[in-house]
Amino acid sequence: MKQEFRLGERVSTVRFLEQGERAEEIIRREYPHSLIIWVADENTSRYLPAGEPHCLVLPAGEAFKTMETILRIVDFALQVGAGRDSLFVALGGGVVCDMTAFAASVYMRGAGVVLLPSTLLAMVDATLGGKSGVDYRGYKNIIGTFYPASLIIIEPTYLASLPQREIMGGLAEVVKHAMLSGEDALERIERLLPDIKAGNRDAFSSIIAESLTVKGAVIEQDPLERGIRAHLNLGHTFAHALESATGFNGWSHGEAVAWGLSRALHAGELLGETDPGYRRFIDELLDRFGYRRYAEADTSAILEAVGSDKKKRGGEVRFVLQKKAGDTFTRALPREIVEEAISGGCLNP
Repeated sequence: MKQEFRLGERVSTVRFLEQGERAEEIIRREYPHSLIIWVADENTSRYLPAGEPHCLVLPAGEAFKTMETILRIVDFALQVGAGRDSLFVALGGGVVCDMTAFAASVYMRGAGVVLLPSTLLAMVDATLGGKSGVDYRGYKNIIGTFYPASLIIIEPTYLASLPQREIMGGLAEVVKHAMLSGEDALERIERLLPDIKAGNRDAFSSIIAESLTVKGAVIEQDPLERGIRAHLNLGHTFAHALESATGFNGWSHGEAVAWGLSRALHAGELLGETDPGYRRFIDELLDRFGYRRYAEADTSAILEAVGSDKKKRGGEVRFVLQKKAGDTFTRALPREIVEEAISGGCLNP
């Protein structure tokens, strides 16, 4: 299976590996003259292809998503003699993919990049769209670029080795994309829920492809996030604030997104825009997936983090909200509504 998305002047091709296909063989065939640098972390280094001469293994985790790590990637590229026509291949989750793409975007003002995501979250969210970056001073992805990968390779077999929590991290983005798409997509998620929980490869391939189709349709219209692409941030303003307020401890990004989706619909309901029945349906769906909808966190700390959101326009934070499935809009919210929405999802308000 292959999908193509045009993002401004660049085209990102998504290729799903079939049984028996090898990612390194496809990459060598597509880029026969490029020096290839493989970047993995301690969790994914076991997937690095044997015989590749230029492999860099980074420490694993969000704590290492820093400019220091970017400079380590750049130093490695210089040591092996990489030029602007070289290719950076990320083999890992969202952290590895984000950092490798960012390093490629600034190395000699732009080298090639291929992404080989190893987690469901990276497959459905982090790889497509060109966002790259690092965290700084406790804020997620506050330094970064738009730099779409020329090739994204999806290997569903990787998912079989992931713990359930990692799978849950990606499913929140799948639910978000279904919410943006509409009722039909949400119904398909519901139908596939037993197969997803059972780890069925075909079910995962189906939801990954559908998520990428939804996201791709949005980013093709708005590759630099100047309009409709902001809809992809549904739930993320609340999610990033929770992550920042808790020091990125105790909540994976996907778990925070699920919490943020619930908070966004609560805020919309408080505003008088979100259908209460739709809000209850999504909360119940998140419950069926096993997500936490309540955080042991301080409301004021989360509220402060919301104020530092990097997507502010004209000094104000605009929240992505929904009236119902497929009906999405953005709006600045009064502080009291934001505070009530947050406290409604906190055990220690």
